[in-house]
Amino acid sequence: MPTEQGLKTIDDIKAKWFPKGYRSKPQGGKDYRYSRKGQAEFKKAARLQAIKHKEVIA
Repeated sequence: MPTEQGLKTIDDIKAKWFPKGYRSKPQGGKDYRYSRKGQAEFKKAARLQAIKHKEVIA
């Protein structure tokens, strides 16, 4: 059960850290996960991760 002091604390934190409000979903932006650029970035990251894991195992 929320208390008055707890709700006040939460409101103070929101006012301090989110002065313009909080949006749960990103507004705008381009999703390029399935584009050529996104796929290349994913492959590069997977390759680097595989190298890192190989070094840890060896």
